Amino acid sequence: MGLQYAITTVLGALFLLLAPYTHAVRSLNPPTLIVSNLVAFVSSDVKIPSHLGFNVLDPRDDYYGYAACIISTNNTISADWTSCDPLFSGHAEPMDVSFMIDRDFVKLRRPWTEGDTYMIGTTDEQPTRWLDEPLPGRECSNVTTSPAGTYFTRTTDWEFPVVTIIS
Repeated sequence: MGLQYAITTVLGALFLLLAPYTHAVRSLNPPTLIVSNLVAFVSSDVKIPSHLGFNVLDPRDDYYGYAACIISTNNTISADWTSCDPLFSGHAEPMDVSFMIDRDFVKLRRPWTEGDTYMIGTTDEQPTRWLDEPLPGRECSNVTTSPAGTYFTRTTDWEFPVVTIIS
């Protein structure tokens, strides 16, 4: 009985290991978040704070939401997540979103719940090109320079596709 029990146990374990793992199929359609109304002031004087502000929209029907993202600092901007302020615009629900900014990029993070599953989506780093030589066609619009610093605006919407989803 010992050998038969061992064989049965091993075969049962192999069956479990080799059986295909099945789960509910979820139609995963990663969102593309839309950044609009981006303005940035990069100070050339440590006594004057630098600022960044923009709005984020999640255009998906089931998750339609809107937030305002603002940062003001006298220090070097650290690459930490900063929460945006959820807004109720009358057309979109307030939403949870945060951003990371560094010398030359902006990145977004957006959590949501799909059914019973909590998900966090992040975008790739999108280059800002406001501190270095911009590539042709990739520069910010309406650049204004003064003794206090440089002011940038982006006049068109900016797409941030979610490329990583953790659930």
